[in-house]
Amino acid sequence: MQAKLSVNASFFLYCALLMLLLPLRWVLAAMAAAVIHECFHILAIKLCRVELLQVTVGAFGAKLHTGTMTYQEELICALAGPLGSLSILILRTYFPAIAFCCAVQAAFNMLPLYPADGGRAVRCILLLLLPSHWAENIIYLLDCILRVGIILLCLYGVCVLKLNISVLLAVMVYCFGKTPCKAGKYKVQ
Repeated sequence: MQAKLSVNASFFLYCALLMLLLPLRWVLAAMAAAVIHECFHILAIKLCRVELLQVTVGAFGAKLHTGTMTYQEELICALAGPLGSLSILILRTYFPAIAFCCAVQAAFNMLPLYPADGGRAVRCILLLLLPSHWAENIIYLLDCILRVGIILLCLYGVCVLKLNISVLLAVMVYCFGKTPCKAGKYKVQ
């Protein structure tokens, strides 16, 4: 069965915003980094022999809708994107902008916030080690603490360090736009 591809209108808005804010070279590098990252997720999904049902592209990245995975398979697939992004660093002398964007994307995706790859990895590890009700409570508590901490850090940056308020707004959108799904509705990001 062939996976379906859908693109949300928010993706085009995001691209337009990037075009206004960044030089074309960096926009293309960021897009290439995103494609590389998702290709490594897809490669891991295929190597785990899990069915890829749909790829949805939006302003906050791509969502890969898959068949049922074990926690071990999900852990492998979650870590594949950032590890693949970091592997591009060996080509940094030939593609410095893409390598930089891949490194930034890998670091950002490894934040232990769900649904980022780091949050999914932490979730899988906890679910492998603890009873599910304990693991889910720890995941939710950790996620809330980290989101509040990141927002407070950004408030400090804006109020004390006099950083641009757009930093705080971008973080607020991320922290409140990507909240954990209901149990059982997790998807590969």
